[in-house]
Amino acid sequence: RIKELSIIKAKKVKKISAHCINKDRIVIHFPDKVSRASGMDKANYIMEAPVKVELITMIRSKVVILKCSGLKAGTQQKIDIKNIQRMNGRVVGAVSLSFPVESGRNGLNAMYYPNQEFAGGPKFDIAKGLNQKNKTTPHGNENYSIIYEGLLIFPEDARYEFQLKNNDGGQFFLDEVSLIYNKGLGPGFRIAHRKKQSTYYVRLHYSQFTGESYILVKYGKAGRSRSKWEALKYFPANSFFPLLPQTIASKAVKAPVKAPVKAPVKVPIKAPVNNIPININDKRLKAQSILNHIKKKNPKVIAHCINKDRIVISFPHKITKVSALKKENYVLDESIKIEQINFIRDRVVILTCTGLKAGTDTKIEVRNILKQAGEKIEPASLSFRVESGKNGLNALYYKGQEFKGSPTMKIEKQLNLKLKDFSAKEYFSVIYEGLLIMPEDVRYQFQLKSDDGSHFFLNEKSVIYQLHASDVPIKINTDLKKNKTYYIRVHFQQRKSAAYFLLKSAKVVGNEKLQWADIDFVPEGSFFPLSLE
Repeated sequence: RIKELSIIKAKKVKKISAHCINKDRIVIHFPDKVSRASGMDKANYIMEAPVKVELITMIRSKVVILKCSGLKAGTQQKIDIKNIQRMNGRVVGAVSLSFPVESGRNGLNAMYYPNQEFAGGPKFDIAKGLNQKNKTTPHGNENYSIIYEGLLIFPEDARYEFQLKNNDGGQFFLDEVSLIYNKGLGPGFRIAHRKKQSTYYVRLHYSQFTGESYILVKYGKAGRSRSKWEALKYFPANSFFPLLPQTIASKAVKAPVKAPVKAPVKVPIKAPVNNIPININDKRLKAQSILNHIKKKNPKVIAHCINKDRIVISFPHKITKVSALKKENYVLDESIKIEQINFIRDRVVILTCTGLKAGTDTKIEVRNILKQAGEKIEPASLSFRVESGKNGLNALYYKGQEFKGSPTMKIEKQLNLKLKDFSAKEYFSVIYEGLLIMPEDVRYQFQLKSDDGSHFFLNEKSVIYQLHASDVPIKINTDLKKNKTYYIRVHFQQRKSAAYFLLKSAKVVGNEKLQWADIDFVPEGSFFPLSLE
């Protein structure tokens, strides 16, 4: 509940707006949540030369920051925004905005609550930084809570050390990731890489009981050992920028005027059968998985090997992440060591191991695993063959476009599917899911084409969403590691006429522009089914 609280929710903007910060970044606010695919597409933001979008950051699905070159301080800048899609699939109307190129106001949005529980209606202000001591809030000096949030720009690319001191409780986030959680017992500590080109979303939760109060965040370049508090420094005031400018954040929210009640006119509206877009917020759809069908067939713990170095363990029940990620809960021969554990959809554990010998039968004992309901799962002794494993992805084919009913199950070797590859030719939907292993630790670019709609996920995160058929590929860059096992999932929907789903990938360096014709489909050997049943 606390994580959902935000200035952009409390002071919702009524229309798309834009302002400039740091003389080189454009902050765009949307009144509704927009899809990541459209929000991160440079082609949707048009400005005259020499202005060029170098980097895009998206925050809480409603704020987009464009890092630009060519902006000229003191001038009025115009930007045209088009082809932005809301989360429900509807396209936002194109707009033309104008704003002055300037440094912008520094500070962080602050929301002050009259209790320690972050509950009730907050008071709003702009805080200058994260070095607050014995501050008198609109609710007094005791028994209150505060949320600070805004944007943070670092002076250079470096490996930074962060420390947090507070009295009483505090939690420090960067880009929605909890870096430090401190109950007030000495300074909390964390190290992370940060780049000056990027714009980071900073957020801090603080609760004050009685007595002395302070919330202090320091930083510095990380060394080989933890630095002393005195050796670090506070963030400069010009590092921070409010998530919402004061002109918007300070506006009073007017009570809505109630329109006279009219008797509803019932008009039956039927969506055309050939135009039912994928609902990206459909919890029922996201919950569907090959694992649900396998549970009915085999309600036991099972294991198999992939890539000659990974053990895939499937559980019939949802299990706790804490017990799933403990290496001591998996007992193997002494010559075999677990290097990494991945946990997928609350029911699948992948152990990346050294010492597995191809062509041999290997045993593993699984114990002390807890169901999410709190019960222990019976210990299991499993045997499997060390092998490369079958390649491909589990596919659930549904009649109709709504992903409903009992699906037909099969394994597709590759995401290079055209009309001839489908048994049905129109009005069907498919869920592809499985595991992805890439050969190198590099930045990859994925390019996707589909006819009709599709939604591509990596590790449960939405990567590409395409509402309608398009022969123009949608592109996304992401850093992947060769020793990590990724969960890949695709929702695909076919209406009439042509049908295809095509996914390509290639290594990308910097801002290199890769053309569809010059790169290959994701290799067949990179995919593994989530289940062999």
